[in-house]
Amino acid sequence: MDPGCSGEPAFDDRLGDQPPDQWAELVRQRRRWFWGEGYPLVRMLQRFLLEAPELAESLGYSDTDCLFREGYGLDLVIGAEGVRSLESLLGAGSPSRPRQRQSARACACCGQSFLAGRRDARYCCNRCRARASRERRRP
Repeated sequence: MDPGCSGEPAFDDRLGDQPPDQWAELVRQRRRWFWGEGYPLVRMLQRFLLEAPELAESLGYSDTDCLFREGYGLDLVIGAEGVRSLESLLGAGSPSRPRQRQSARACACCGQSFLAGRRDARYCCNRCRARASRERRRP
């Protein structure tokens, strides 16, 4: 395969279009692209991912996936699985990447304010969760 003869960039060649003996060359071409033309794009996408939690929260999206899917429209380009793959690829090994944001909520049992680590958290502690469960089971 001659990468320059089709007019298409070599990094866009699909793995399924190449015989296995050409795969090593495909990886070399993609590496050259990443470190040449692709580097600014990868850095920009990484910045978008780092800013996503704060943007999603301030703009009212339920989470960063929702911002990428609905806000940026990436699900139309790379699909929902692609968004998660992109986050894991660009976020892997990055110590400055913020963890999932905690949000302040009121406990559904006692009403006390607490920081929820999960989107579906409703109770401030195990005691309140157990108390609410007992209340639900009462006839």
